[in-house]
Amino acid sequence: MSVTVLLKNYQCCFIYGESGVGKTYILKKIAAETENSLYITSEDFVENMCRSLRNKTMDSFRKKYLDCDVLLMDDIQYLIRKEVSLQELCLLLDDMMALGKHFIFAGNCSIDEIGDQFRDKMLYCPVIIISPPSIERRKLCLKNWGCEHKCIIEDDALQNLANLESNLFCLRGILNSVVSYHIGQHNRTVTMDDVERWKKENEKRIESDKEKGNNIFKKWLKIFFPFDMGRKGEKYEKN
Repeated sequence: MSVTVLLKNYQCCFIYGESGVGKTYILKKIAAETENSLYITSEDFVENMCRSLRNKTMDSFRKKYLDCDVLLMDDIQYLIRKEVSLQELCLLLDDMMALGKHFIFAGNCSIDEIGDQFRDKMLYCPVIIISPPSIERRKLCLKNWGCEHKCIIEDDALQNLANLESNLFCLRGILNSVVSYHIGQHNRTVTMDDVERWKKENEKRIESDKEKGNNIFKKWLKIFFPFDMGRKGEKYEKN
């Protein structure tokens, strides 16, 4: 379904998927193709709201959202157990709906987990589930990232890398790590030996993180691909 059709038929939409499957990319793509849209993370929403409360500028805060035609909010799971922020968001959604505005949310939790108020606002909205990327998509992404590094990834190395991780953020972090440590300025080819050497050097860390039940490459992601990875509501608002 195209963005135009989606916005024509529905005022609201919820995009669900685990971290690294492309939710943020989709929201930013919609924002780029939609006039008078506003992309924001739920964490930034909370921070802006708290700042406006302190500075007594809530009218300006609300106007910013009511003036846009399409609100796109990412990482909605950050609002779990943040009752004050959820209440303000729901009040905004009521006003936006009355004005015929649209809003699209994305997160890695269910609508029910966020809270009863939010669930009631989203009762009749379609839920789009984004599945983890296929092996072919991961290989295509690796090829594109390799072009950004101005290097070539050999076919066997490409297959090996793609099998390491389904999370695209983490996978890019791995490639950045391999390129940073094993590719010289004059040798711009990622080989199977490069990948195997990286795996061997990080074997202990990989096994340790596996035992702890953590994502095995999150630490690498933070170092080599320092973008927001999404949150699962671990931070709570002090009300």
